[in-house]
Amino acid sequence: MDALASSYLETQYHYVQFLIEHLADCAAAFAGDLDAVLIMAVLGQRRLIVARENPDPGHPEPARVAMSALRISDVTGIPRETVRRKLDSLRRKNWIERHPRFGWYVAGTNSGSYARADLGDLEVRSYRRLARLHVRLAEIVGRPKANS
Repeated sequence: MDALASSYLETQYHYVQFLIEHLADCAAAFAGDLDAVLIMAVLGQRRLIVARENPDPGHPEPARVAMSALRISDVTGIPRETVRRKLDSLRRKNWIERHPRFGWYVAGTNSGSYARADLGDLEVRSYRRLARLHVRLAEIVGRPKANS
């Protein structure tokens, strides 16, 4: 952390470059809807947590992966009615499902989802960007400290 902070300008340049490229790419993949990106990210993260705990390739238990629209609103800061509209839109794409008791979750199995299949090109580009950021930050962290 000290190495990154001491190279603030370079660190921030690479980080913001990554962030701009990634957000612009996500916005394009979601037809300009960054709220939907954020909602899918929150639901996807919940799904990933459960899949990491139980790598069984089958369907996850909705009680463990689902979130209510209210909780998604709380986590994202997006108004609840907007969240509900976005959830309906994502459901129409078959990317998410709703359990009547537990809420919304990413549709599919632990080994794959419809959203991941549809967003495969975005995932590949994201890994490339992330690898590039990793290399650049590793260079900053690996530099010998300047003598004071």
